[in-house]
Amino acid sequence: YLTIPIEQFEGEVKLSDQDIKAYYDAHTQNYLSEAQVSVDYVELTVDDVKSKQTVTAQEMQDFYQNNQSTFSTPARWQVAKVLVPLALDANEKLIEAAKARIKTITEQIMNQSLPTEAKVEWITASQDTADWVKIFSVMKEGQVSEALPKKEGFYIFKLLAKEAPKPQAFAAVETKVKDALVKQKAEQDFTSRTDQLSELAFTHPDSLKPIADAMGLSIKSTGLFTREGAKEGVEASPNFVATAFSTEVLQQGDNSAPIDLGSGRVIVMRLNTQKPSTTLPLNAVKDKIVAVVKRQRAEVAVEKMASSLIEALRAGKKTADLLSSHHLTWQEKSAVSRNKSDLSNELLQLAFRQPAPKGKIPSYDSAPMTNGNYAIVSVEKVIPADIKSMTPELRDQLKKALATNYGALDFDLYVKDLRVKAKVKQVGKSNSNALSISDDL
Repeated sequence: YLTIPIEQFEGEVKLSDQDIKAYYDAHTQNYLSEAQVSVDYVELTVDDVKSKQTVTAQEMQDFYQNNQSTFSTPARWQVAKVLVPLALDANEKLIEAAKARIKTITEQIMNQSLPTEAKVEWITASQDTADWVKIFSVMKEGQVSEALPKKEGFYIFKLLAKEAPKPQAFAAVETKVKDALVKQKAEQDFTSRTDQLSELAFTHPDSLKPIADAMGLSIKSTGLFTREGAKEGVEASPNFVATAFSTEVLQQGDNSAPIDLGSGRVIVMRLNTQKPSTTLPLNAVKDKIVAVVKRQRAEVAVEKMASSLIEALRAGKKTADLLSSHHLTWQEKSAVSRNKSDLSNELLQLAFRQPAPKGKIPSYDSAPMTNGNYAIVSVEKVIPADIKSMTPELRDQLKKALATNYGALDFDLYVKDLRVKAKVKQVGKSNSNALSISDDL
């Protein structure tokens, strides 16, 4: 095979100012500046609401009493733990060995003897141990669990001791109580104020000032930004940008509905200024146009050369001078298979779609690559697959693939036969198998 690099031809393309201007005039729709907008907005944040919260000593005491479980040391269990390793893709022999090992360990633990690999540890109730805790909660001290599956194998536990949750004194958790109470009140207040923000945005669609005055918020403004948004600030939020360019804000000029930016932030915006899309001047896009036109002309040239080479090769003509003038050389590969090769998928597809060569005359074909280069492949010999050397797994895969293909073919032939014999109304696209068949078949 050989590859004809498109870069060789791009370097040979010469463009005049007239060529560039002609392409620009014919494709001005491709060289438009992006529309830009700036918006004004008011922002409600849970952090601002939280900073304004106050709590009394009595509220803290009541909250502490009503949430004792939150301010207690968590329950914990002392266990002896044994892991019987077993990979997820283990074969039948390893599975049977693991079952035998599990049985031996379970009997040993129940006879009050821990295996040497057993680990004794305290496990505390938490999100990370939730699965274990459900099991430990119903076990009695001295009880042995069933083998519990995990991705690394099977665990066997013996419960040695357990400790119930212990309430902590108010003085020890006073700061935590206050923080939790303030957070709860802030979230409740934030929800209420979000509802108020929504109502005000609806009843005052033509201005942000009534909303800002009623809720004690300041009106903020962004700079100009495009539909791409920005790397930082509120303009980095896809939701914010999408709303700024929505019909409601951009065309109707109304306040937006409240927008949830996440992390406890809600905003309402309205359009400040709009800068429509305009055609960019030729000087601003000249380099892009030169690159595009050179690429297009190079693609034509490389395809023409590939066609000439293929024609000459198939006719048995000498091509050494032509190849040498473009610094092209043949690369050789032997015993190339579909699944095992260092060739690219594109080259493999090109090679395996070709007919087998006739006698000593190679089979030639060419095709463009995704990178713009052109490839020519010469198939000199086809070695049939040795069915006897196939693994049982590969045989099964091929059988299933053939069964699927034959089934699809049978179904297509059946449908075509129905169309010939029945009064049929086609539904949907022409290649659809969806049929509406009349009652008088």
